[in-house]
Amino acid sequence: MKRKIQFKSLKTRLTFWFLVLALLPLLAGMTLTYFQSSQSIKKEAFNKLLAIRDLKVKELNSWLDDRHDNLLTASEDFEIRRLEKAIMKKDRNKSDIAVLENGRRILKHYLKHQPEQYSEIFILHPHSGQIVISTNKQSDGKERLNNLYFTEPLRTRQLYIKDIYYSKTEKKNRHGFFYSDILFCPKRQTHCGCIGRPC
Repeated sequence: MKRKIQFKSLKTRLTFWFLVLALLPLLAGMTLTYFQSSQSIKKEAFNKLLAIRDLKVKELNSWLDDRHDNLLTASEDFEIRRLEKAIMKKDRNKSDIAVLENGRRILKHYLKHQPEQYSEIFILHPHSGQIVISTNKQSDGKERLNNLYFTEPLRTRQLYIKDIYYSKTEKKNRHGFFYSDILFCPKRQTHCGCIGRPC
């Protein structure tokens, strides 16, 4: 059996109802304040995440621009452009081999100054897709004809960046990208090779 609240006097009853009526707006105000604060905290956290996202996107775009600039610098190097004749020849003499080895030395120079950015730099033959020279001599002669980092720059005439991959061959087993771009020959403005730069 439920027990009813009984008041000994009218004063006690009025005091009770006064407190109940006074507490209701207070509770409503506290509830409203809680939800407003909660929404404000959520909004602030969301805005922080947006700011972090925008910063990371900006940093990534800047990093990719740097890689592209590196490729352009390499492709515009006079000594690299001199490789065209030696690359296109089927039968190479000692002079051609010396030119190619000089190109390898230049590519190694690029690699040496940015070891954390690149693990290998190579130039591909524009028709066969074979690696003509690489900073890793063991890669010379390997065929890359069906790889997107060979076909896409030839098709689009733009920098190509391959999706992130997990390198099993690297000592550190790190993730990386492939960058490739066209080397434009000084006279004919046609492609004479690709530079591939796995990071």
